[in-house]
Amino acid sequence: GYAAFHPIPGNALGYNDQKIIEARELISALGEGRPAEPDFAFGHKITQAVDGVQKSIEERRWVRLDEV
Repeated sequence: GYAAFHPIPGNALGYNDQKIIEARELISALGEGRPAEPDFAFGHKITQAVDGVQKSIEERRWVRLDEV
């Protein structure tokens, strides 16, 4: 969906642009009867990564994602 907003590389994608891309993906997935991306499993992985970064900062060490 990025190319629809910025046909040349190097331009930033804004928050509103991303929300439009996500809404289109959701509507398309619903209309086609397929799972939408990103899904809750993807969101969970992102949350684990953020939690891992926070734990790593607090404990001043590398943290594996299966620890959080």
